[in-house]
Amino acid sequence: LRCNDPPLDAELSELQFFRVQSPEILSELDKEMARAPDMLDHFIRVRERVESHLRDIEVVVHPIRRVPTEILHEVFLHCRQRIWLRARVELLDGYDSMHPGHPPWTLSRVCGRWRTISLSFPRLW
Repeated sequence: LRCNDPPLDAELSELQFFRVQSPEILSELDKEMARAPDMLDHFIRVRERVESHLRDIEVVVHPIRRVPTEILHEVFLHCRQRIWLRARVELLDGYDSMHPGHPPWTLSRVCGRWRTISLSFPRLW
């Protein structure tokens, strides 16, 4: 096919066979190509579900979920202490644990576990 020489007799029968079969092959390819957008949409939806599931797994297995309550108590106290010190340095009215922008309120809005811990930790208030 890539030269100007006439095909050999053996090649000619093969070329004729392909010539006869080509329209059917092209028709089948056209049908498959027509399905391609639907298949792509399906694969995109499946990929989105897998990505969503992976994000959920990453949240569940995150190391912060395994931090012991006693360590979180210390972290929470540190957060409260920093706010209190900043208020003193800036000569503000002082630390108000009831202010919604200060710990423990901010800490209690992170997740259910942190809310339970912060609300049940009297030293934080």
